[in-house]
Amino acid sequence: MAETRLADPVVAEADLQVAGDISRAMMRFFRATHHFKTRMIAEHNVDQTTFAVLSTLTECGPLRSTLLASRLHSDPSTISRQVAHLVQQGLVERTADPEDGRASLLGVTDTGREHLSEARRYRDRKLAELMRHWPAADRQTLALLLDRLANDLTALSTSAQPASSQTASSQTTSYDTEQK
Repeated sequence: MAETRLADPVVAEADLQVAGDISRAMMRFFRATHHFKTRMIAEHNVDQTTFAVLSTLTECGPLRSTLLASRLHSDPSTISRQVAHLVQQGLVERTADPEDGRASLLGVTDTGREHLSEARRYRDRKLAELMRHWPAADRQTLALLLDRLANDLTALSTSAQPASSQTASSQTTSYDTEQK
């Protein structure tokens, strides 16, 4: 049986050039972000794994560890070790799953919420200091466009259609609604 493949859409040369420019800028951005995260850990003891787990549990509410691993695109055994450490630190707690008493749900403790809040304030303060010379409109536009790109990249992993078809100025983003 012959394999059926969808035809690749025709992409203009100019669009490929811009995509290449964006790809190169993103690679530089990812490297710079890695260095920024390393500096955050060194200066403020803000562990990125802890930040990711606490952020996910705060945004989603209590989750089973397998669902947390899925949301973080991580292996369940890795999440299990990380969560055990966070439980010992008092940042995460295990409670019985009301739907299945044999399973447990992971949730953020008050201490964990405060730890996350401090980490976000530190991250946001550093970023605000870095970008303070940018015009406010540029900072807002960057936030909107980065959120739009993240949404489209996320959608790419689940479908062939980009998530957004609106202009950046008409989008409501998680940046607009994130609680700090």
